[in-house]
Amino acid sequence: MIISSKIAASILIAGSMFSVLAIEALPISSHAELAVAATKPIAQKSQPRLRYTPPKLPLRRGLRSTQGAGSRSPSFTMMNVTLLAPSDHLGQTAAGHPNFYWHVSNGSPFPLQFALFERGVSQPIWVKRVTVKQAEIIKLAMPKVLPELKPGKEYRWSVSILRNPVDVSLNPVFHAFLTRGNLTPDQETQLKAATSDRDRAALYAEAGFWYDTVDAIATRYLDQPTEATRREDLLTLLDQVGLSKLLVQRR
Repeated sequence: MIISSKIAASILIAGSMFSVLAIEALPISSHAELAVAATKPIAQKSQPRLRYTPPKLPLRRGLRSTQGAGSRSPSFTMMNVTLLAPSDHLGQTAAGHPNFYWHVSNGSPFPLQFALFERGVSQPIWVKRVTVKQAEIIKLAMPKVLPELKPGKEYRWSVSILRNPVDVSLNPVFHAFLTRGNLTPDQETQLKAATSDRDRAALYAEAGFWYDTVDAIATRYLDQPTEATRREDLLTLLDQVGLSKLLVQRR
């Protein structure tokens, strides 16, 4: 619900446009290159605007997503966990096996545990442990061998810090929610015609499919995290669901 300060150790935010999340500025040479590039005529077609349109799917009472500080011990710096998911509405995916993303502010001696549940069912669909050695954005792909998410069903996914193996109720847990939606025939046609992940992300964003949008944008970013436009796209998207302000508070 796989974007210096602790968070920009993995995001390396650039530019005054995003000063609210400016964790590490671009090198002077990079700024100079960008300034020179800005004076040149743009021959290629401009990219579509990345504007996320939330679906009219408010979270039910008691289902608000959580974010926050995770754990502190004498030998361990506080870990902040940020799920890349909206907190005020039910995020949609068009995928039967979506990818999940979250950010951690630093490494941890404790493993993290991801879990995916269908709403109202206590048995998890999938559980996966993850080791974190540094601040980073984590991408977790739902295995294709698992049954697909069902359209119209609500699901909860969580990330917990397993610092207490004896009493799991003491472990910090952060959760978000999603549902699988259906694309219209016109949307499917446009997506098939799209020639880049960036174009597909813009189409998903306009259609209100958060998880597919963040997947396309975060995948581009993780492939080339120092490329300015990819950083900006990720920050632009996060800002639209309030995550940039949240991340700034954790610097």
